[in-house]
Amino acid sequence: MGNVVSIRQFTNNAFNHHHGMQAEERVGAGSDQDGDGFVNELTRADITAAALFQAAMAVPGRVIPDDPILQAAILNGEGLFAKIGCASCHIQTLPLNGWMYTEPNPIILLVT
Repeated sequence: MGNVVSIRQFTNNAFNHHHGMQAEERVGAGSDQDGDGFVNELTRADITAAALFQAAMAVPGRVIPDDPILQAAILNGEGLFAKIGCASCHIQTLPLNGWMYTEPNPIILLVT
């Protein structure tokens, strides 16, 4: 998700690209940009619900193999990742400020 500004933008892009569904906020209300005969395929509320669902999902787990050679390779890779500076942006945890969720998004959407 590192190439978009928010979960909302990620959700809009994913629905469009992977499911062929266009959100009103992406293509405009009453628009059939893909010519499939359907307009208003996803409302702002639909995108909000999907974004909140994703934000509330549990962090995916990680399975480390029992093979000591693979374990060593994983540790070596993690060390190299940190050594070359990648871990300064790609952090292991995303601390939350209380229980309030907001989109870290510079784009202000006006609801009309």
